[in-house]
Amino acid sequence: MIFGIEFLSLLIFMVYIGAIAVLFLFVIMMLNIKVVEISSTYLRYLPVSFFIIIFFLCELAISMYLKF
Repeated sequence: MIFGIEFLSLLIFMVYIGAIAVLFLFVIMMLNIKVVEISSTYLRYLPVSFFIIIFFLCELAISMYLKF
């Protein structure tokens, strides 16, 4: 009986996550983003994204070194 309850809770959780993913994709489809608009602003934010990636990788390396 207990195993069925654990399975049921996991199943409900997976269905909930799937529903959120479907709603997220629906919102993205409704935004109707053009590829030309994305490519024109892509290069402008590239240096900032590299800085953020390097920052998070440094944090990951420090946390692995200190074993948090």
